[in-house]
Amino acid sequence: MPNYRKAQVINGALVAIGGALTGFFDLRFVWLVLFMGASLIYSGIADFCGFAAIFDRIHPEDERPDRIM
Repeated sequence: MPNYRKAQVINGALVAIGGALTGFFDLRFVWLVLFMGASLIYSGIADFCGFAAIFDRIHPEDERPDRIM
């Protein structure tokens, strides 16, 4: 899976988890949802995703061996 897709999955999961935490535990978790939403808006406008940049540094896609699936 490409790094940008990993970043999208994590962003979506954090928004969903933040929404659940806000609804069930404490309204202050809404900041997590707002921060991740702002991150998604920024990455769409600027064409730069911080999570994808972190994943590229941790595990570059070019050095990954091909897998048969």
